[in-house]
Amino acid sequence: MISVDQINLPAVGEKLSESFGYVSEKSLSQANIIVMPLASKVTVSDIRKLAGCESGEVIVCDFKIEGIEQGEQLPNLATFSLEKIINIDHHASLESMFKPISSANLAIEYVRLNGAVNPEIPIVVNHYDCDSVLSALIMRGILPPLEVFGDAVIAADHTGVSNPIADLLQSFKDQRDFEFSARNLALFLRGQTLETKAEELLAQRLATRDSLARLPAIKIGAVVLIKTDGRVDAELFPGVYPEASVVMSYHRREDDHWEVRLRLCKSAPEGLNLQKLNIRSIDPAFGGRWNAGSNERGGGTALDPQEYARRLSLLL
Repeated sequence: MISVDQINLPAVGEKLSESFGYVSEKSLSQANIIVMPLASKVTVSDIRKLAGCESGEVIVCDFKIEGIEQGEQLPNLATFSLEKIINIDHHASLESMFKPISSANLAIEYVRLNGAVNPEIPIVVNHYDCDSVLSALIMRGILPPLEVFGDAVIAADHTGVSNPIADLLQSFKDQRDFEFSARNLALFLRGQTLETKAEELLAQRLATRDSLARLPAIKIGAVVLIKTDGRVDAELFPGVYPEASVVMSYHRREDDHWEVRLRLCKSAPEGLNLQKLNIRSIDPAFGGRWNAGSNERGGGTALDPQEYARRLSLLL
């Protein structure tokens, strides 16, 4: 795996800084990157309602367009287009997506084959994690299609291991500020000091990884069960417990239900897919993707967590 230390990235950071390195309310609009509200489902019609996206080609990064699998697959790419909307996203219900792959990996493939997207074509994102930020910047051509960025999104979305770019951008995601993320990524790539707020957020993430490793855990079958004081960055668990198949973290909600988060880890059998395990037979509130999910949006469960883990282990 290529590390940041093995690549000369100051020039990359300089280019990024030209677009986002200075405080400017116009940075996003100048890059023609649009941030739309987060939603559980997004249709072509929803995209067409956005200012600047009413017609013509649009690039959507890191969230799924409903029905995209019925669109046209682009030549030599695991990427689909529907009604001139190109969806650079790893959430499609395809076997090729049920593995460690993220949207920035697809963006890297696209740009290497087709070049960066014309600046007049809008790019749309709807959240602010590592994968969203990097996939949009790569598609726009502000960042080059380097594997160091592909490694970062795999660490952020799948393995949970320490990675300087992943840890940096993931620590910023709840700020909901694309420009803040891009600006501080530029500073990092140029080897310069981060903004004070960015330093604080990064320190919090690194401390969280250390604290997760110290939480009491019990093993029930193939499940590592961990009680927490509240919602945690479950994406970090695969890096903390590589010997586990599944980590199940849980905490008590204000309504006295248990909020459960599941994460596949390094030792999960090849081909294991949470979507195919019928977890809703245990927990009707559960939802998620092939390697991660929770019952947060569904209201949690009254089922005792140890019994939940026991039943889950039987499904595995």
